[in-house]
Amino acid sequence: MPPDNKQTIFNSAIASLERIHNLLLDCNKYSRESRMSGYNVDSLNLWKLTVANLYNEVSPKLKKEEKKLIHDKFKSVTKLGPITSIKKTPDGRISYINPPVFNAHWNIINNVERILRKIADSRGMLIPDNTDDFFEPENW
Repeated sequence: MPPDNKQTIFNSAIASLERIHNLLLDCNKYSRESRMSGYNVDSLNLWKLTVANLYNEVSPKLKKEEKKLIHDKFKSVTKLGPITSIKKTPDGRISYINPPVFNAHWNIINNVERILRKIADSRGMLIPDNTDDFFEPENW
């Protein structure tokens, strides 16, 4: 027997909350890893992809102007230029990281993630923490 409509909607909402929660955990991990040992370009790129996936999960609840703001910020990352450059040497090729460009990428991604976190929180799209009043009312 198929589940009733209310149960299906509830299950879908829980699955969405879990996806957002897991993406936020990944954002935290990759943002830390990107700067933990110098400039980790791979972690920065994974963080950028994770923030883009977070946007996809939150976007149905975004207003038109919020979507434009986030889109414009992501677009500005592409205008910064490459994070790495390859130099030809007598021994072969060496890849160099451009720290100012890396930091500019990091700051934009961080800004977009913060915006998405605030929106998700204000629209009830985050799993409540067990320290929230919901779990322990003041009068208990």
